[in-house]
Amino acid sequence: MRKIAFDEEELLVLAILEPDNRRNTVRQLEMILPEIKEDPDMEAIVVSAAEKLKRISDEAFAGLDLETYREELKEEDEEGADV
Repeated sequence: MRKIAFDEEELLVLAILEPDNRRNTVRQLEMILPEIKEDPDMEAIVVSAAEKLKRISDEAFAGLDLETYREELKEEDEEGADV
């Protein structure tokens, strides 16, 4: 079986959602799709991430390193607050 690899943009989206488990994360991604229809690039990222999540196991999902991306988001928020 081929390993499913998430790109950085997909992992960043997942980190934003702060997922608790794979199934709920897929639901969250599907729920935001109508809100991002105006942004085809973001829509493609969300659809791709959701499809990949459907193809991995719960164990593989738990092994995704989203903390790095959460830290990046936190740093960006702090920098934005300094402006």
